[in-house]
Amino acid sequence: MLKSDGVNKEILHFAAIYKLVIYSFQISMNKFFLPLLLVIFFHCVSQTFAQNGWEVGYILDTQNDTIPGLIKYKNWFRNPDNIEFKKSGEDIVQELGISDITAFSVHGEKYFKAFVDIDISPDGMNDLPETSVPTIVADTVFLLVLVEGEKSLFQFKTDKDKIQLYIKNNSKFELLTNYRYKRYVNESPTVVVVDAFKQQLRYYLADCKQIENKLNLITYSDRSINKLFDSYYDNCSDTKQISRKERESKLTEFGAVAGVSLSNLKFYGRDTPVDLLTDFDKSTNITFGAFINFIIPRTRRRVSFCNDLLYTSYSAKSNIIFQSSENYHREKNVNIGYNYLKLSSLIRYQLPVKTVSIFFNAGVSNALAISKTNKITTHVLVTNLAPEVSVKEAISTPRNYEQGLVVGLGLKFKKYGFEFRREGSNGMATYLLMDSRVTRYYGLFSYQF
Repeated sequence: MLKSDGVNKEILHFAAIYKLVIYSFQISMNKFFLPLLLVIFFHCVSQTFAQNGWEVGYILDTQNDTIPGLIKYKNWFRNPDNIEFKKSGEDIVQELGISDITAFSVHGEKYFKAFVDIDISPDGMNDLPETSVPTIVADTVFLLVLVEGEKSLFQFKTDKDKIQLYIKNNSKFELLTNYRYKRYVNESPTVVVVDAFKQQLRYYLADCKQIENKLNLITYSDRSINKLFDSYYDNCSDTKQISRKERESKLTEFGAVAGVSLSNLKFYGRDTPVDLLTDFDKSTNITFGAFINFIIPRTRRRVSFCNDLLYTSYSAKSNIIFQSSENYHREKNVNIGYNYLKLSSLIRYQLPVKTVSIFFNAGVSNALAISKTNKITTHVLVTNLAPEVSVKEAISTPRNYEQGLVVGLGLKFKKYGFEFRREGSNGMATYLLMDSRVTRYYGLFSYQF
């Protein structure tokens, strides 16, 4: 019940964002409103994501008894000092810290209480110390389990975002040392790297000769050393890892997109020729292209940066009859059409609901014309005279580059997606007192490779 209430709140917030943006489109599309609208959207997304949820987990109390319950998962960027815990949805919330529990697990992450050495030496190039001995402090913290088993690996991130990695020898946690300091040679500074962690790992994993070559190539990072432990368990251990923190994988998605667009062209402004102050027919066209989606890490795969490159087109036509009689007929056919390559850059927020995901996009589009039609054809028919036909440009010096503001709402199921998208762009008019606006609606189907 607790989880569904949280989802309902997010859906309501989600709907409010979409309604706000659609209403904003109806108000204005001027240069001032574009950045304002994006600021509102980004704020709403951050507020929506800030609604951290209660998830099933467990704690180990000071007697090492396992107590299941609900833990408020906050997608910690640094190791937490305390957590919020309750045994059930209606129970009292407890704030538990280092002195209250020895371990906890939630959202596939496991933390152990440990008394460890922490290297607080500055690591920035401009702040490197000039001593060969690192500055070490001892503290009791919650270590994040990267690999748990016969050979284990742990991580701690300091308040300066400095990564510290640990191994466990019997009951003692040992800091893997990777230290840099500055030394002057002939008054020129050089950086000395003390990568003792390689030798520490060589001793720790000494029973596995198959990884000897890899030890010389590893770097001081959770990814690199994780791979070393994987090789150890694959080649040299009779036991399997008890647990392993999985890194976020496949943070890039790409695929194909195709659909239909409905476009409407309008002109405004004091200097707009009378021939263009008309209602153009709406244009329905096929659109297609490809997309690439960059998922932002540590957002529970909910926030991403989407780019799609589409071929889009429209053909706006109108027919104006100025004078008609039995002996005289004069009409003008206005035909303005563009074929574009369009890049849309969007921020996407995705909300999983059971087996599908609802997503909302907002961002900007930039389009380059690859061909165009820009003409007014005048037909004059007079009795007993040959018909007269003349053609001229509808717009002189039209712009070939178009910018727009985009919002979209869609659904995703496995590799398939559908999106309804609205775009408002500035068209092709380049005059100060003449404004062109193209409003497009898209129905887009996508398939992720």
